[in-house]
Amino acid sequence: MRYLAIAKREALSIVRDPRSLFLVVFLPVMLLIVYGYGVTFDIRHVPVAFYDQSRSAQSRDLIDRYLSSGYFLLRESANSRESLDRLLIGDKIILGIVIPPDFADHIIAKNGGEIQVLVNGSDANTANVAMGYQAAVFADYTGDIFKPPSNLKIPSVDLRIRTWYNPELKSSHFIVPGIIVIIMMLLGAILTSSAIVREKETGSIEQIVASPIKPWEYILGKMTPYIVISLSDVMLVVAAAYFVFNVPIRGNLLYLGFFTVLFLANALGIGLFVSTVSRTVSSSQMFAVLISLLPSILLSGFIFPIESMPRPIQAITYFVPARYFLVILRGIFLKGVGVDVLWPQALFLTANAAFFLTMAALKFKKKLD
Repeated sequence: MRYLAIAKREALSIVRDPRSLFLVVFLPVMLLIVYGYGVTFDIRHVPVAFYDQSRSAQSRDLIDRYLSSGYFLLRESANSRESLDRLLIGDKIILGIVIPPDFADHIIAKNGGEIQVLVNGSDANTANVAMGYQAAVFADYTGDIFKPPSNLKIPSVDLRIRTWYNPELKSSHFIVPGIIVIIMMLLGAILTSSAIVREKETGSIEQIVASPIKPWEYILGKMTPYIVISLSDVMLVVAAAYFVFNVPIRGNLLYLGFFTVLFLANALGIGLFVSTVSRTVSSSQMFAVLISLLPSILLSGFIFPIESMPRPIQAITYFVPARYFLVILRGIFLKGVGVDVLWPQALFLTANAAFFLTMAALKFKKKLD
């Protein structure tokens, strides 16, 4: 009953706090929509310029191949090499393509041909993707030009590629689950980061100290309303992911709910621990953002593959709950897997949640003493 009294008291304080209601109702969906549309690894309309010295039907055909692919946007046609260089220096284009004067002669003679591609490497990721696009277009063009006669049989390797889980290679299917993880981690940590320190600022902590309540009852009572609220937020963002971004949900929703509770216990436990060691609400919220947001973005595998990190950094990622929940969400959303595959992630989430909640209870016990 003492645990329920604390939970009811915390729920009433949330309802009476307009800032908490804003965080709970509007922030998750707003962040998902903003970052879901704003963060993408799909690069379209790469700005490009052509310096066509050939000015032939063959060079125009090649330029049309680039522009009709849907990946390139013609910024302008350069009349000289100097004008092409100025476009690159001014960051007006990513690719500058130089077609030599004898391009058409080589194509007609069927003895090959070459073009020069100048790449703006100041943005390495965009440059690499753009180079891949242009190589595919050029290979398609040369394949049509220099294909062998139909009566000539040339042995070849038949390459057949089948992409699983995300056949269209939509980056939204990869990014949106990661954004959900980051939003719920940030929201959970912030919501509970002021739960205990607020009692210190108002002086009501003295009533708790004088009461017979046990530390674990107080911690669980504080956490329970936020779990209910956070689960409601998860339903909102999952619905937005499905209906707005068309991210498939191939797995069992009950499994999703089970794993979500484990993850929320981690996020809320981190916030409660921060609240026990902080002295003011503002400092607790800043600390919560620092230890929840940055590791979730940088060390979860959301942007940077964990396998590519140095070994000491890889060891640190085992203490980042977002790492495990990211694997879980992508597994349930895209692969349709269940506990039989995701049990290692559940085990790590359970251990991490027990650690953070125990640390919060021990720290609070010291305050009671």
